[in-house]
Amino acid sequence: MTAAEIKQKTTCFIMVTHRIIKEDAIFVANCPELGISSQGDTIEEADNNLKEAILCYLDTTEDLGIREEIFKQKNIIMHKFPENTNNTLVNVPINPGAFVTANSITIAC
Repeated sequence: MTAAEIKQKTTCFIMVTHRIIKEDAIFVANCPELGISSQGDTIEEADNNLKEAILCYLDTTEDLGIREEIFKQKNIIMHKFPENTNNTLVNVPINPGAFVTANSITIAC
């Protein structure tokens, strides 16, 4: 399924935090709500790698039928997009100096 097909079927999103810190010569990205980490040579690469890892994790939990259970355990709330929107995603800077942002992840619900 392509990203466009997923977006057309999607009506929900979750909010997760992306924390990125520099460790020696690499940037390490972490999503504390899901316990997922990744890395990259640049902030952008680390962030993109983390997004990919989060989507892979969410796809796997959905395929296994345990997504709702995981969300409940981790206190993650699934939000529905308001009616008549184009399912616009949000990326809210929390602390730009520390490379911390809150990101919405679009999911099927």
